[in-house]
Amino acid sequence: MKKTYKEFLEACWDTHKQVGYKMKGGKRVPNCVPKNEEDNINELGPAAMKRRARMRARMNTLSKKYSDARKAGIHPSRVSQRHNKMTVKKR
Repeated sequence: MKKTYKEFLEACWDTHKQVGYKMKGGKRVPNCVPKNEEDNINELGPAAMKRRARMRARMNTLSKKYSDARKAGIHPSRVSQRHNKMTVKKR
């Protein structure tokens, strides 16, 4: 099975694996990473894990606040962003 010239240019080395595409010089090129580093892409350090947990907790609080406002019939623009619980702005 023969490869076209375009497929040949886009192919990664044998020691690398393609993980999506990236922009380089205004052109879209394959993002080739070493195969042994492939496992490290999805792993996060302890600080990043804590940060992600804080962000997830904050988003859960916000979604609960806005869903409570929706159930009460209050427009989202009237919900105060300074409080964790649903409170209405004073205008």
